[in-house]
Amino acid sequence: MRTVRHHVHAAAASMLVLLAALMHASWNALIKNGRSPELDTALVVGVGALVA
Repeated sequence: MRTVRHHVHAAAASMLVLLAALMHASWNALIKNGRSPELDTALVVGVGALVA
């Protein structure tokens, strides 16, 4: 029998996966549409390192 705790963990994991997909699409769009792909890439990596 599944508990409420199991459902909360499953929902949280699903939300984290969706958030990761959104972040991935966002930084790809930022780098693709930016004026300087090298600088944009460095900024994305820097922010990602701070978040991690």
